[in-house]
Amino acid sequence: RLRQIAKTGKLVNDLSHRVRTLFPFPVALRWRKVEGANDDLEGYVEILDAAEALFGFLGSLTLGILLSEAAPLPKKCAEIGKALSNGKGITMGDWKSLLDECAANVPPSSKGALPEILSAWQNQETQGFVKTFLAKRNDHAHGRGPKFPSLQTKFQEAKSELLNLIRMFDCLTDYRLRYVEETRRDSIRQLTNYRYRDLIGDHDVVPLKSGVSEDPDLETHSLYLVSRDRTMKLLRPLLSRLNCQHCGHWSILCLDGPGPRLKSLEHSHHMDVPELKDAFSLLGFF
Repeated sequence: RLRQIAKTGKLVNDLSHRVRTLFPFPVALRWRKVEGANDDLEGYVEILDAAEALFGFLGSLTLGILLSEAAPLPKKCAEIGKALSNGKGITMGDWKSLLDECAANVPPSSKGALPEILSAWQNQETQGFVKTFLAKRNDHAHGRGPKFPSLQTKFQEAKSELLNLIRMFDCLTDYRLRYVEETRRDSIRQLTNYRYRDLIGDHDVVPLKSGVSEDPDLETHSLYLVSRDRTMKLLRPLLSRLNCQHCGHWSILCLDGPGPRLKSLEHSHHMDVPELKDAFSLLGFF
């Protein structure tokens, strides 16, 4: 048993293990897929998809926090909304521009996850990896991506760069991505009893737990970010947990195109969710 404890303790310092077990589900699962990928073109594209999913997750998370704090949304949202009205989708470059603007205008009163995420985004090393993956995605889209015999080497380089990019956002391990399944308000005690699942690590089959909150507006079937002080920030509609129409698996999705069309952060499947259009319209996206 002591040997098992010692072995488990050593794993805490293993970055790959930390990502798979302590990071939010979309990030953790994407990394697990990259770890299991072959060093061929399909595996290389898996790395690029994982990087884009990370951008989308960070951007959606940032907007969700801003919205929950009643802070102004970045001007980039209006630009994205205009592109969506013209039938265009959201690109990796859009998420970068949005995060750049947010990082340059952090609300002075904001504490916790938002300034930590945006500080990590502004880090010079992070920006180096961001530019690298934007260039890799652009090269691949225009037929300039790596080809045999250098493909295996480029795969390993990109895999290492992705892990180091994820490492820059280690602050995410201090927060919980929580899906509320059921709520029951106790009006006498002024408390809300709820059941939830914390979507942490690379598997979405996680225990159903019970909690208590003073928030009378706690929503069922919605995602929240739980802070260190246990306050919960609503992430709907920027991040939604829905049953994928293509593969049938539960997925966490972000806005990707007109409709609104959402994209799974775990496997890039798309689905139209018209019932969320009003919510996105209030944010200026439609």
